[in-house]
Amino acid sequence: MVLALWKKGYLAVMTAFFLLYTAVLVADMQPLADYGDILELVGIGIALCAFATGIHALEKANRLPWICFALTAFCSFLGEGLWSYYDHVLGDTPGSPSICDIFYVSYSIFCIAGIVVFLRQNKHISLSAFSADLVISLVAAAGLMYIFLILPTFNNMSQMSGALLLQISYPVFDFGILFGSMVIFFSAGRDGYSRSSLMLMLLGFLVMLIADQLNLLSELHDFDIVPLIEPMWPLAYCLLGTACITAAEENVTAKHTASIALLRREKGIEIARMLMPYIITFTALGVVFVQYKLFNFVFCWAMFLIIILSIRQFSVLMMNKKMNRELLKLNRKATREAQKDFLTKLANRRHIDDVLAQLHREKEEQPLGLLFIDVDMFKTINDTYGHDVGDRTLHDVADAIRSAIRNADIAGRFGGDEFIAILPGADVQTVSAVGQRIIKSVRENTELAAMHVTLSLGGASIPPGGDINTLLKVSDQALYKAKEAGRNRIIIAGA
Repeated sequence: MVLALWKKGYLAVMTAFFLLYTAVLVADMQPLADYGDILELVGIGIALCAFATGIHALEKANRLPWICFALTAFCSFLGEGLWSYYDHVLGDTPGSPSICDIFYVSYSIFCIAGIVVFLRQNKHISLSAFSADLVISLVAAAGLMYIFLILPTFNNMSQMSGALLLQISYPVFDFGILFGSMVIFFSAGRDGYSRSSLMLMLLGFLVMLIADQLNLLSELHDFDIVPLIEPMWPLAYCLLGTACITAAEENVTAKHTASIALLRREKGIEIARMLMPYIITFTALGVVFVQYKLFNFVFCWAMFLIIILSIRQFSVLMMNKKMNRELLKLNRKATREAQKDFLTKLANRRHIDDVLAQLHREKEEQPLGLLFIDVDMFKTINDTYGHDVGDRTLHDVADAIRSAIRNADIAGRFGGDEFIAILPGADVQTVSAVGQRIIKSVRENTELAAMHVTLSLGGASIPPGGDINTLLKVSDQALYKAKEAGRNRIIIAGA
């Protein structure tokens, strides 16, 4: 709840800032319009505050990629700050290349580092395959930029300055960064990533690419559009900062994509992602073919070999993907089986402990109820009817519990003849109602009723953000009181 309020506050501040910035540019307010770099620093500063809030709220295991992205904003803040110092204090621009460009280049380095960390966390993406795809995309993007931007402007490369080559490198690397963020976005949901936070990240890198591309065009053709571009850089960082807060706000580790329709859509997206480098490559080759009219035998022969090789490689990739999907299915099946109690088919003690630990970490923003359930005099049932009947009794009791709880609840065998039901969003009255349904379900089972099987239940509920250990202790004490009171009853603490 607190993080959601911070997010709303940042969004309000960002919106007000960019509306004011736009008004200054549109109205051409002097001298404010001449201090666009100072306004840009303010915008990046807001984004850094958003990064700090989001990173602080994230779990440690998920912080590193966002720290890398925050460092990109910090490097740009330092670079822009130095530029402003030269411009407004010393009264002279630092030129290019300059010390400012060290920080601007660091933006690309930290962005790529953050994307690599994201990809290393995603078990479904091969880092080596992604690296090869990235190189193909960068080379193709650089080639197309050379054909359409550089050649029409310069007759040969010797006419180009080091400063211009540096300006060209920014949008080229931006294209690679955007490509990496698209790969991450298309794989969202499979390792718990939030699509909304990654969409904001994708938009941030897209805005950065557009800004750097427009800046390059202004350098090549001497367009006076830099004041209109300046708001785009802080906007990109603010989008990334909001993405960081969104990633922290959402419980991404608890979100799973299990629907058949979504899995099919992800499969189609995965194929499109694998096709992307080939599409880019053949587009570049096609442009070269048409632009330079290379209708000779050698070029056509080379193109044919490249096409055949690409088809062969893509078929191998598809075969590997199929094998990986089969392996993933087997792993998921093994994981599900490892989380079940072999006798009752409810969650086993290990899985229950994992769920409780996760709830303890996340501090749910809703009440949480819990029931301890004990089969009365179970040893007598075993001694009287035998262990086979005792096992069948536990199985029938598990079925009764399963039929009585709600869809969102989690039931498990806690050990021996003791069961547990975790009830998200349940207050004291709801816990009591679920417990009564469980008792009724056992009484209506003819085989259990014939053996006079009864249950003792103890339950409790904690408010949002309450302590799980306290809930376990209070529920266990309620179960003990139910047994002391004569068994075959339910006692809810606080009811």
